[in-house]
Amino acid sequence: MPDPRFHTTQWTLIFSATADDAALNALCEKYWYPVYAFIRRQGHNPTEAEDLTQAFYTKLIEKEYLSQVDRNRGKFRTFLLASVKHFLYNERDRAMAQKRGGGAAHVAIDLTGADERYASEQNGLTPEEIFEKRCAMSLLDTALQQLRTEYAERDDLRHFEALAPLLPGDSPDLYEKVANDLGMTRGALRVAIHRMRARFRMILREHVSSLVAAADQVDDEIRHLMNAVTM
Repeated sequence: MPDPRFHTTQWTLIFSATADDAALNALCEKYWYPVYAFIRRQGHNPTEAEDLTQAFYTKLIEKEYLSQVDRNRGKFRTFLLASVKHFLYNERDRAMAQKRGGGAAHVAIDLTGADERYASEQNGLTPEEIFEKRCAMSLLDTALQQLRTEYAERDDLRHFEALAPLLPGDSPDLYEKVANDLGMTRGALRVAIHRMRARFRMILREHVSSLVAAADQVDDEIRHLMNAVTM
């Protein structure tokens, strides 16, 4: 049975975005950075990339491209990457600059610090690899934020903040520090971390399952996700 705390699925959000501005803004907030980073790697400067990112999502509204998404035909990130490529191929910077404003729909995306974030990316990756990596990181962050919310709802943020750094794996020095900070025995800490990791994996799996066409694709998608993160 799905956890009742798992709210709107990603595919539900995608389909809702075709008719609901709030859902569309939420969707864009989740996926704006992979698009921005991909556009930057095509040779556009920060200002151009910001303009084109906004213009791309504006085009999604104007042309109702999201209504064309078919969950059974592939993954949303694949659709999004193909759409960005198509957009950049067909649109020129001057035309985009002329179309900005003038009554056109506008998506509220906070691009503050976008280029500083982009500058911290690893060099040597292809634009497609960066796109995949950022989509993966966005999904992991979404799962982590949901986990944080669950701890907050039971007034346990102190434990979340202390245990979260141990999610990726044990570190002897950090392990000892966390145990001391929380006043826990090593055995109790091991149980707490095990439970947090199990819940994180469940949340992540729920999110991944909402973005693939069939249940038997979930494990492959999670492997792809982890490989993309470590690029």
